[in-house]
Amino acid sequence: MFKHKCEMCGLEFETNNTRAKYCIYCRDKVQVQRNRAYAEKKKSGSAVKIGSEQVCPICGKTYTVTSGSQKYCKECTAGKKRKKSAPNTEYLKGHYDYIRVNVPKGEREKIKAYAESLGMSVNKLLLTALDEYQDKHKYDKTSSQSSCYTYFLIRGNFDPDSITELLGLVPEKSWRIGDKRKNGTVYDFAMWQYGTCDSYDVYVENQMLKTITPFLSKISALKEIKQKYDVEFTLEVVPTIKSSEGVPCVAPSMEVMQFCCDTATKIDIDLYVDIDE
Repeated sequence: MFKHKCEMCGLEFETNNTRAKYCIYCRDKVQVQRNRAYAEKKKSGSAVKIGSEQVCPICGKTYTVTSGSQKYCKECTAGKKRKKSAPNTEYLKGHYDYIRVNVPKGEREKIKAYAESLGMSVNKLLLTALDEYQDKHKYDKTSSQSSCYTYFLIRGNFDPDSITELLGLVPEKSWRIGDKRKNGTVYDFAMWQYGTCDSYDVYVENQMLKTITPFLSKISALKEIKQKYDVEFTLEVVPTIKSSEGVPCVAPSMEVMQFCCDTATKIDIDLYVDIDE
């Protein structure tokens, strides 16, 4: 939320709009004044009508008005770049922390080009990547013991409610295409997650089995989802191993592999090693 001072009455107010000028009490009054001014302008004949011929003040050429706010011909409008005002230094200091990131020589332009291809700034790209990383890798670094969690994930282009209805299971987490992330960017894929098992077992296959057990009787429904939607199924396995402890067995059992084979589910193992100091 941003704090502003109403330009009409002086009242301080908060809003999500960074450029708001008037409070909710004065907004309608200002609009009435604008409507009245436009009516008087129209009555006097000085209002510019859409479709009328006007002379461009930059190049002097005649152009046809296509919108109420048009001031120049199309060529001059395209060439006239508006200068962005510099960020308010005091505002930035009060609302943001500064982090410098060093990258290998030549990588900066590649990262910038990639961010632009996604319609993002480099800053927003890094925040989005961090948000997704934290969301995916939720293990406890302060734990003195090894840990692991598993879950079943459906990702692609679909309505999560349709998946819930077909499987008869309420997801632990889900989102639609277009839903917003915490940093304001939007998801370009849908997600449906279920079956999280974080009870660590040195034989990780037991955790995998606990995750897929609710789906063993729903293989036909999973196949229907595969045929109906553009999706991929993933059995996520995220173990964190302490270097001072024994290494867990992460090999899936025959039952787990059979399920993955029947449903075209891939197994994604993100292994982390926590080295004791």
